[in-house]
Formats: sequence, structure tokens, C-alpha cells
Amino acid sequence: MLLEHPEFSKLMRNPEFTQDITTIVVDEVHCISQWGDDFRKSYQQLNKLRSCVAIDVPFLAASATLPPTVLAEVQLYLCISMERMFLVNLGNDRHNITPAICRMRGGAKDLPALDFLTDEAVLGTPLKRTIVFFNARETTYNAYKYIQRLLPEDIKDQVDFVHSGRSPGAINDTMARFRCNETKILFATEAAGMGMDIPDIERVIQYMVPKSLSVWTQRLGRAGRSGQPALVIILVEPSVYQVRKSKVTALREPKKRKLGEDEEPSEEPDDDDEHEDEVEDEDVESDELEQISKTDVDVKTIASQGLVYVKRLEQGMRYWVECKTCRRRVANKYFKNPPQQDGNQYI
Repeated sequence: MLLEHPEFSKLMRNPEFTQDITTIVVDEVHCISQWGDDFRKSYQQLNKLRSCVAIDVPFLAASATLPPTVLAEVQLYLCISMERMFLVNLGNDRHNITPAICRMRGGAKDLPALDFLTDEAVLGTPLKRTIVFFNARETTYNAYKYIQRLLPEDIKDQVDFVHSGRSPGAINDTMARFRCNETKILFATEAAGMGMDIPDIERVIQYMVPKSLSVWTQRLGRAGRSGQPALVIILVEPSVYQVRKSKVTALREPKKRKLGEDEEPSEEPDDDDEHEDEVEDEDVESDELEQISKTDVDVKTIASQGLVYVKRLEQGMRYWVECKTCRRRVANKYFKNPPQQDGNQYI
């Protein structure tokens, strides 16, 4: 708005107004990297505000999720000098939150993976305060309708959904009901996550792996804000762990010849499209894939074997879902969190 709204833009060019500005604060600054390329291109032009204020007016950039690569982008787009920058890193580890992973049997249509959300209804106890995050609007709505059908009639109205396809009024009403505990389980996309500060959310579920560890950390951070114990779970689709031969490997292997064929295999291009093997939601069905996916492939050696994962993930997210020890160690290294000061040791 400061850059593009006519009245705000006019105000920012008024010296009588700008002389009273002491600081420009950019909150949730990771959005410059996360959304600035296409969704909100003006995020990457916020440095233009520097021309509106005195040279000694500082920029304060704040976020709970700034891994080194994103921090570098923020410095670039906000024109923050390395020599004059003061960095405060408090870390983002929350000891009251327990992370867990559960493997799904299928992809986006595996809605029975959410059946455990109805356990309290079966036991006759109140539903747990829960947010279930999704990566797509259609899946959000389908999951909402699926769980609602499983619940007894008298508590069906205790579940609701939010995504950007709903009207602003419907979103506001839904969020108001969730805040005052009338809605117990909220199915949501990123549209509900930003800025949410509700203290008593007991559980956050992520349906299918998000695109980065930063996104997941933002979402799981909605749980346990009161300081009470909370549980966060990623439901991981099979394609995250399945592997297959890369395009380059397949091209380099000699083609099987039929009887009577004597010609040599032709030379094929050696280049590779990095998105060629990417699968968004569903599993790939092929005999070759099933055979390869049964092998025990370590995340560090998969490339050397000429294989690629069916669903590609950002490296931090990949190590988090593959981790065989403590996932806090993965997140601490990814975000360069400071050493623990309270004596907590990770195994």
C-alpha cells in the first residue's frame, strides 16, 4: 500500500509526514523471499521506501523463520548493509511442542489418514483444538466435508474451513468462531496462518509435506502458544520417500532391443530438466517405480545412484522428514539457532 496506493504513496512523499518517521518495520519479512517472486511482487521493492525517509532511519526486519539463504535475500531486497546490520537471533525452537511424522497410504485423496481427528467424538470427550493445514484449496474443502460426515450431528458445526477462495466475510466469521472456541477443528491453507495468535491450540496437523521447512515451522508455530504441551504432525505422502531413475540416468542406459534388431542405440541429449521428475500430489504408478522404491536409499547417497525422489523437497524439509534421530537438531542447524541456554540436550 505504501508503494502503490495513491493516497499512501502521496503521504510517503510528503516531507512534513516523513520527518516524524523514526523506524520502518517489516514484519514477517520472510514473505519477501516466499511470495515476492510472483504472489506479491511489490514485497521485493520495499527498499524504495528508503528514498522517502532520512538516511539515518533504520529498517527493522522481523521473522521467526530466517534461514541463512532467506536472510541473505532479505538483506539484498531491503538494502541492509552487512557492516551496519545488527542481528538478534533468539532461535525458534519451542520445547513444549512435540514433532511427529506419520506415513500416509496414498496422496491427496487419502482422507482416511485424518480419521484420528474424530477419536474424541467416539470417546464422548470434547474435540481437541486443532488446525489442519493443507497445500491446496480443493483438498482443504474435501477434507472438511469428509470429517464433518464422520462426526455426530450435534457437533458437526465444530469443524470449519478457511482458504482464499472464501469471501472476506466468511473468513472473518470462521476465524472469530475459532478464536472463541466455538470451532474446534479448523481446516486451512496459508490464508489462515499468517498473524494467527491463539494461545490454546493443542495440535497442528500438516496434510502432505509443505514446500519448505520454513513454511512448516511457521505453521507448527501456531500450536502451544500458551506454553502448554502441544503436538505437531506431518502426514507424509508415499511419493516423498519413493525414488526412481533420473531422466539423465534413463537416457544413458542402453535401450532394450527386440529380437532381430542389430542397430546401436542412438546418442541422446545429456541435459536434464530439473522439474521433469517432480510430482505434486499423487503417487506414480509403474512397475519400475515400485521396484526401486523398495530399496533402502539414504538421502545423502541417492544422487550417486542415479536416482531422484518422486516428490522433490527443499533440502531442509527433506532432511527433516528423513531424520532418524532428533528433528530439533535438523531445525536448529537449518535456522542457525543459538546454542541452548537451559541445559536441554538433544539426542
